[in-house]
Amino acid sequence: MAVEAAVFRSIAFPVNAFDYLKNFQRDYYRRYGVHLTNNEALAIILLEHKEIEESEEHEYDQSSSLH
Repeated sequence: MAVEAAVFRSIAFPVNAFDYLKNFQRDYYRRYGVHLTNNEALAIILLEHKEIEESEEHEYDQSSSLH
């Protein structure tokens, strides 16, 4: 995987979103034995979300072209 340039920003999360991030990190460690930084975990979450959206758009495009 090619390394992309990083963008640095200070951001604030609602507590429930931050709790989700921390739980994601713990679950990832349990599954894969790898500790993720906040940045790494958030990048994975965002990429997974993007893949889901693209998949849903692709499914919608296919179903709407059948009509």
